[in-house]
Amino acid sequence: MITFKQMEALTWICKLGGFEAAADKLHMSQSAISKRIHELESSFDIEIFDRSNRNAKLTEQGRELLIYCQEILERRDVMLEKVSDKKVLISRLRLGVTELTAMTWLPDFIEKIRQIYPRVHIEPTVEVSRVLFENIINDQLDIIIAPDMYDDVRLKSLPLKSVENVWMCSPKLIPKNKNIDFEQASREKFSFFVQGATSGTGLIYERYFFSQKITLNKN
Repeated sequence: MITFKQMEALTWICKLGGFEAAADKLHMSQSAISKRIHELESSFDIEIFDRSNRNAKLTEQGRELLIYCQEILERRDVMLEKVSDKKVLISRLRLGVTELTAMTWLPDFIEKIRQIYPRVHIEPTVEVSRVLFENIINDQLDIIIAPDMYDDVRLKSLPLKSVENVWMCSPKLIPKNKNIDFEQASREKFSFFVQGATSGTGLIYERYFFSQKITLNKN
């Protein structure tokens, strides 16, 4: 199935003269732009660009495809201009979040989206960070909200908020007015319950402990 995103990638590559410039224009990674062009080529079973040339030079079939893509995008823009009221806009948003977001501010976030775009169909998915990351890479989600543990050139990320974490235990283990650090906790063999490696937060803990050369008992 041909998508507007694929046609936009082709159009901007040709307008700006290269994949990198098009990626910047569309706020995407260069590899994501390349993927969309490969998808177009697979759909039509053609080569769009002459890969023997270092510049983004179209093949004959690529030039013909570009003309059609430009016409379709122009008609789409006219339609959007004529029907520009956000209240009548219908779209689909595949949103992935972790449990922390789902249990805290997700309902307010969805409500604010619906106030501006009342006819947008939101499809929320609640999963651990690793699964959300894999799903957005495989184009099964549009946006994910997760800890910033996955730095990937194929994705654009934007910091939203910071989260403060605290360690808690039974007052029977540590007296109320006594403070201990991780090194002491390690020596005294306290057991720590943390999220696993599929969780972004769990990975943050693991990397911190490793950087501090701290070995904690997790049993």
